[in-house]
Amino acid sequence: MPFEFIQPFDVFFRREDRHVIAFFSGHPVYEAVEAFLGRRHGRAPLVRAILTRHDQSQVDYINDRATVAERCAGASRSAREVHFAPVTIRPPRAWGTMRPPASRSRSPRTRT
Repeated sequence: MPFEFIQPFDVFFRREDRHVIAFFSGHPVYEAVEAFLGRRHGRAPLVRAILTRHDQSQVDYINDRATVAERCAGASRSAREVHFAPVTIRPPRAWGTMRPPASRSRSPRTRT
């Protein structure tokens, strides 16, 4: 790659098994949340939620401390906020079904 090339975006490939997005109406800070779920052999699923603010800035919440540490340091460091958030998830009986898995997480306090 020529040294003149500048990559203006964070680009990382991740395989995700599920993705869902929801838009908020009337929330004072956030306009949307996206959630990604990735199955891991012999471990609990990796869950990543991205909250998008009205100014289009984003913050990631991930349920794995090692993944958060990786995203905060080194070559894969993210330019946006990344935080650990515990998530309880109950996957469907059959992953091939269209019904999304049930999940629960405590929301972060709104920062002003």
